[in-house]
Amino acid sequence: MDNTESDNLSSSVARESSRTMRIDLTPDLLEDKKLTRAATAPRRPIIRITKAKPSNSMVGDSDFQQLLQNVYDGAVITDYSGRIIDVNVRLSQFLGHEHDDLCRMEVFDLLYGADETLLPMIRENLANTRFVLLQSYFIRKDGTVFPAETAINRLFLSGQDYLCFFVRDITLRRQAEEQLRTEHTAIQLAGSGIAIADLQSRLMYGNPMALRMWGIESQDAAQKLSLADLFSNPDLGTTITNRVATGEAWCQEVEARRTDGSTFYVQAAATANFNTDDELIGIVLSFNDVTERKRAEAQREQYAEQLRIRNNEMEADLDMAREVQLALLPKTFPTFPPGASAEESILKFNHFYRPSTTLGGDFFYILPISDHQAGLFVCDVMGHGMRAALITAIIRSMMEELKPIANNPGLLLSRMNREFMTILRDAQEFMFVSASYVLFDLAARRLSFSDAGHPNPLLINRIRRTVAPLRTDQEPLGPALGILDKHVYQTAEMPLESGDGVLIYTDGITEVEGAKREEYGVERLYASAQRHLGSPPEVLLPAMVTDAESFATTSGFDDDVCLVIAEVSELTG
Repeated sequence: MDNTESDNLSSSVARESSRTMRIDLTPDLLEDKKLTRAATAPRRPIIRITKAKPSNSMVGDSDFQQLLQNVYDGAVITDYSGRIIDVNVRLSQFLGHEHDDLCRMEVFDLLYGADETLLPMIRENLANTRFVLLQSYFIRKDGTVFPAETAINRLFLSGQDYLCFFVRDITLRRQAEEQLRTEHTAIQLAGSGIAIADLQSRLMYGNPMALRMWGIESQDAAQKLSLADLFSNPDLGTTITNRVATGEAWCQEVEARRTDGSTFYVQAAATANFNTDDELIGIVLSFNDVTERKRAEAQREQYAEQLRIRNNEMEADLDMAREVQLALLPKTFPTFPPGASAEESILKFNHFYRPSTTLGGDFFYILPISDHQAGLFVCDVMGHGMRAALITAIIRSMMEELKPIANNPGLLLSRMNREFMTILRDAQEFMFVSASYVLFDLAARRLSFSDAGHPNPLLINRIRRTVAPLRTDQEPLGPALGILDKHVYQTAEMPLESGDGVLIYTDGITEVEGAKREEYGVERLYASAQRHLGSPPEVLLPAMVTDAESFATTSGFDDDVCLVIAEVSELTG
C-alpha cells in the first residue's frame, strides 16, 4: 500500500468516526399529570461538584475518575446491556439519587418513555458512527422530569466495552426555544406588518402581513428589497436608518408603494435592533395600514370644505335677508299734522329692536292712514330664523293690502288672520303670530285697539306720570293669528288725552330669566317704565332693556326683543 492509499483510508476512517446519529425520544407527557406539571415548569438545580465517595463500582484508574467527576455534564457509564456501572457526581445531583443507588439501576430507569428497543438501536448506530445524540427526558428521584440532550459513545476500558452517556440539562434552552417559538408565532400571526432590516437598509425579514401589504410573494423576494423600495419617498429609508443609528426611535404616517406601483398609507415605526452583546445590528419596523382612515379623513376634509363653502353662502344669504328684514322696518316716522317736523309732531314714535339671532321673528309697522289717524302694529312670530323672517315679510305685505280697513283694528286682525291661515294651509305648516294693533285718531281724540294673543301694551302718561295696562278685563283678548281661521277680533276704544302714550312690547323682554330661573315678568317691566318715565323715548326704551339685562343671569336675550312707543303731546281744539 502506497502513501496515497494510506492517506485516503485514514481520511475515510476519520470521516466515518466523526459522524453523529441523532435520536429524539419525546414521550407524550400529557398522559402523566405529575410529569406534565414538572415538565412545563422544570427546575434547574445549582450543581456544586463535590468529591465523589469511594465505591467498588467505579471504573477506570484514578486519573479517569478525576476526569469523570469534573466533567461539566452528567455522565453515566453502563455495560452493553444498559446496567449502570458508574456515574459522576454531576449526574447524582441532577437526579437526586445517591451514587450507589444509581449503580443498582439500568439506564432505562432514568429515561422517561424508553424501553428495551432503545439500546439495540444505540449499539447498532454506534457501530457506524462515533456518537449517538439522544433528545429525551430524564426522571429525577422525586418523579419529576427535565429535558436533556445526551451524547452516547463507546468507551473501552481495561479490555472491556462500555457505553458512556453524557447528559446535559437543556431546561433553560428549551424555555428559550419555546419563548422564541411563541414570539415567532405571534409575529407571524400579527395583524401589523413587521419587518427587519440591516444597517444598510436591506430587508432581512418580513412577516406575512408585511408581505401582503406590499404584495411581496416570498421571503426571498423580500430580501431583494431595501427600505427605499417600500415608500413613495425613496429617501425615507436613509432617513429612518440614520435616525435609528443615533439611538432614537422613528414614527410617522407615510405613503407606501407596493411592488405593483400602487400606493397606500401606513403608520410606520422603527427602532434599533441589538444583539446579545448590545451591539446595533439593524432595524425593527412595524406597519399599520391606515389607508381607509386617511381616505375617510380626506373625505371628511372635503365634506368640511364643502360645508364651509355652503355655510358661507348661507351666512351671506342670512346677512342679506337680515338687511332686507331691517329694510322692512320703518326708518322714518309720519308726523302730525303732515309736514310738521319730528319735534313739532303731535304724535311721536320711537322703537328698540334687537333680534336674538341673525333673523328675528318680531316685527312692527307704523301705518299713516289720514292726516289725523295713524296705526301702530307690533307682532311676534313663533320661533326665530328664516321661517319667522319670511312670515314677517308676508305680514308686512298684508299691512299694505289691508290699509283700506286699517281704521278698524278688529276687522284688520280678522282679515289678516283669514289670509294668514290660507297661506299656512297651502304650505302645510303650523305657525302662529301674536299681534297688537292700536289706532290713534287725533281729531276724534280716540284710541282704538285689538289684540291677537299678544302681551297687554302699557298705557303711559308723562303729564300724570302714570303707567297702567292698556287692556282691561272688559276688553276681550283674541287668539294668536293662525289658530282659528274664522275668529272675529273685537275692537276696544278709549278716550285719547294729552300726554297719553302706548308702549307695545314682545315677550322676549319679560321672559328673560334671572336667579332660580325666575322670569323678569310684567311687574318689573312696569316698574322699570315708571322709574324711567321722565326720560325721553330714545332713552326710556334702552333703559328698560338694560334693566332686564341686569336681571338676567346670562348675557343677551334668548328671544327677540321689540319695544315701540307712540306718544301724544298736548292736544288742542
